[in-house]
Amino acid sequence: MNELHVLAAICFIAMVSPGPDFVLVARNSLTCPPRQALATAFGIAFGSLVHATLCTLGLTVLLAKSVALFTFVKMVGASYLIFLGLKALFSGVVMVSEPSPAHVGRNISVCSAFLEGLLCNLLNPKLAIFLLSLFTQFLSTEAPINQRIGVAVVFVGENFVYWPLLVLLLQADRMRQLLHRGQVHVERVCGGLLIALGLKVAFSRE
Repeated sequence: MNELHVLAAICFIAMVSPGPDFVLVARNSLTCPPRQALATAFGIAFGSLVHATLCTLGLTVLLAKSVALFTFVKMVGASYLIFLGLKALFSGVVMVSEPSPAHVGRNISVCSAFLEGLLCNLLNPKLAIFLLSLFTQFLSTEAPINQRIGVAVVFVGENFVYWPLLVLLLQADRMRQLLHRGQVHVERVCGGLLIALGLKVAFSRE
């Protein structure tokens, strides 16, 4: 039971630490309608499910051991973050007279929002390596599949709870009212952060 608590705490700390997923969810929560913002959150959660599935099956080891594969995924992920950041910097956020949840600045489909979250999560090789280290820390190399699934369930379950809850918090009426007049600035700041994170990923040595 104590190990389960430690595992849950580590997963939670990893999620709340500022990173590409957090910036993207914050951006879409503050500039998109609720459905699109939640779609982004569930896209990230489904990305964590894919990572966990690959790790459970032992396929993430290939990424960890192959410098070429890791570098390729890293550069694709960095390019995608920079792309999202540039879109944010040069997007036209339409201001509205009242901060209505049904009518906010950024025009994006639910499918596109989901894909943004999914790709942002999937193209983060460091998340895959983190999950691999999580498995090796809590499981032996001979651990049966049901124990691997148990670790994956904790990780994925927290993702499916945390990201939608973060959206609901950021889309609360009072938060909307505070940030309504600064939607354009929110878009620019988040765009800059995404570009910075993309450059950090691209030039990181590991």
